[in-house]
Amino acid sequence: FVVSRSSFPSHGSHAAHWTGDNAATWDDLKVSSVTIMNMALYGIPMVGSDICGFIDDTTEELCARWIEVGAFHPFSRNHNTIGAMPQELYRWDSVAEAARAALSLRYQLLPVMYTSFYRAQRAAELVVRPLWLNYPGEAETHAIDDQFMLDDAVLVSPALAEGQTSVRAYFPAGPNGDTKWYSLFDHSVVEAGAGWLELDTPLTSTNVHVASGSILPMHDTTTAMTVPEARAANYALLVAAGAAGSSAQGDLFIDDGEQVELTASTYVTYAYTQTESEATLVATVAEDGYPAAAESEVGSVVILGVPASFRISQAVVTVGDDQRSVEFNSTPLSDGSLEVSIDLNVATNAAFNLQLS
Repeated sequence: FVVSRSSFPSHGSHAAHWTGDNAATWDDLKVSSVTIMNMALYGIPMVGSDICGFIDDTTEELCARWIEVGAFHPFSRNHNTIGAMPQELYRWDSVAEAARAALSLRYQLLPVMYTSFYRAQRAAELVVRPLWLNYPGEAETHAIDDQFMLDDAVLVSPALAEGQTSVRAYFPAGPNGDTKWYSLFDHSVVEAGAGWLELDTPLTSTNVHVASGSILPMHDTTTAMTVPEARAANYALLVAAGAAGSSAQGDLFIDDGEQVELTASTYVTYAYTQTESEATLVATVAEDGYPAAAESEVGSVVILGVPASFRISQAVVTVGDDQRSVEFNSTPLSDGSLEVSIDLNVATNAAFNLQLS
């Protein structure tokens, strides 16, 4: 693993980058995400800043807000200079609480980020993106630099100013005007076309949402704080659905995380469709060269945004010639639609068809 402060043409193909010796200031906190988005446009995807600031002494509030941003940057580390005050995240109760929430979600989202890095390597796609890259047709996104996205699905809207307890965030409507957004912390819903909203954001919380039309493969753990712990957990698929008649897509790339020359990997795509009376989730194995993928499972599926009119009576999964009913339960969401949780327990490298009716 090579991380460099300097850079050069093709740097992003060979090494990670950090934003240099920043200062423990609110201005440098804000510019950290701007710099990472800029570096992504230069073709360097693995980028991060010195969380809490490198030069000078940080503060409790600044450190809490910085980890709430830095947890969702690709390269994420707390680091400061000799002579500055210690700034480990556990030194303040509020910072520790903020860090536990943000880092827990980061480790759940590692499959999303890792798959995005795979597509960055294969097709030069961006891991961290400014909003305008995903929503160029919405003029409101063109000047936004205090929010950012992971890939095309996850929207991060942090607090970046001293004393700030709410965030004015923009939620794109999408090309068809029907994109809903779901909080990744509590699954609360932002209705399609909401535009600018004021989000209550106390010191120990931040805002991370997923766009409808997305399927996120996640590590099914809220306690893992290392990559081996996270990889030991089952996968969970989070399906962010839209209105009846809509669809959602996602993908998952798996390897051992250590190969330099990629020779053994598994790649699975997911497609979801729903109507007022049925829904289908299909997993297609495009590549199956990583043997250990068979040792892990997609343990569960959570579908957000199932129409309330859809009275599900059964859930059936088909894997090859094997067909079986699986358990599920439904709970209402804040917009009246349903959250449906399904016990799947299918090998990660298995093609399957999940039918709800």
